[in-house]
Amino acid sequence: MNSFVKTVLIFAAFLFISILLGAGFAYGYQFFSCKAAAEDLGQLPAIKPARYLVYGSSPGTVSCHFSLYDRNAREIASIERSWNGGALYVDFATVRFGKTVLQLPLRLYSDYSEEGVQLKRYYMHHDICTIYSIFGEDPEEIKKIHRLCTFAFSASKLPFYKKYINIRTVRLTSVPMGRISAIYISSDGNIMLLPD
Repeated sequence: MNSFVKTVLIFAAFLFISILLGAGFAYGYQFFSCKAAAEDLGQLPAIKPARYLVYGSSPGTVSCHFSLYDRNAREIASIERSWNGGALYVDFATVRFGKTVLQLPLRLYSDYSEEGVQLKRYYMHHDICTIYSIFGEDPEEIKKIHRLCTFAFSASKLPFYKKYINIRTVRLTSVPMGRISAIYISSDGNIMLLPD
């Protein structure tokens, strides 16, 4: 093997190891800063981030009106449509550090359409997670909640964070049709579907 090939292999190995170490350092820093932020925040208040009404179903189709709300109970998004399928679901990214638990709605979809509607774009605005933060709140608290949300979105697919982050699926069509229902998230992170 000539010296040029050796140099290229050494450079490629060095570059690969540097990228791995850089990514490990970045995720490690993000993890420890999130853990510290969660310890400072403590237990978050109970919230009602969504209301919905499943108003129609026929063979192969289900229709729903779904609204997202900020912590001040103001509607921030309204989605009304029909999906192919017979059941509707919402996936939540669950972030848990001690007593601090965030349940972040990720997507709304049917049993036939895995793609669905991505929900985080409706409540993540200008570095504020509006379902957990209030405009005018202490800027440090807003940053800590945003840090936890960012961690949930970026690390939810990494297996070594499964103790702190997981995906939870809630079936919306388990509630009778024609009844307005709400998704409640308790301060300890339990998700409940209740009549509204």
